Amino acid sequence: MRRIDLDAAMAQSANTDAPVVGAPTESNTTTAPALSQVVADFELAARQGAALIAAVDQRLTSGYTAHRQATANLVQIDADNADALTAVSHL
Repeated sequence: MRRIDLDAAMAQSANTDAPVVGAPTESNTTTAPALSQVVADFELAARQGAALIAAVDQRLTSGYTAHRQATANLVQIDADNADALTAVSHL
């Protein structure tokens, strides 16, 4: 894959007739299909990344819900133990 030379592109920006180094031109049509493939690869990667983020988010949400339930259970056990200790201490 060819890289666009940004320094050269900036130097040529004053001359609108000069092509950007590495950019596809009418005489350089072999680069356009390659760039199209790169764009397609980036779009696919973006979709896969979005799917991965959604899966991680779902797992985090599920884990958070389970953690909250476990914490509520522990709080209830603690309250039950406190009640039991109070009852025993009154015997």
